[in-house]
Amino acid sequence: MSETCLPNIGPRQRRRRLVVGVLGALAAVAALTALLATETPRLARLLAVLPFWAGALGFLQYHERTCVALAARGLRDLGAGLERLRREEVSSVRNQARRVHRRALWATLAYALVALALP
Repeated sequence: MSETCLPNIGPRQRRRRLVVGVLGALAAVAALTALLATETPRLARLLAVLPFWAGALGFLQYHERTCVALAARGLRDLGAGLERLRREEVSSVRNQARRVHRRALWATLAYALVALALP
């Protein structure tokens, strides 16, 4: 999490993202294991990228305290329901959301390279 993080999700919403992160990672590992065990062609292993990407987004939203969907709409949910971000907060939260998306993309690309490189 960056030092200047302006959270747009509270503890309950963060737990939800953490659960998505764990389930996505487990699904990605299970999918890749099954694809490797059945000697599926390398390109078909890229199917395991989808749950990994969802998991990476979940973990990173949890870590950064930033929901990318809410950020896109200029909203936050710190525990008392949805509320609009103040005008001066929108840019900061959207920058955080872009960082989450970028990091999830890089992690997913790394995972895809590993999936393709395995025998």
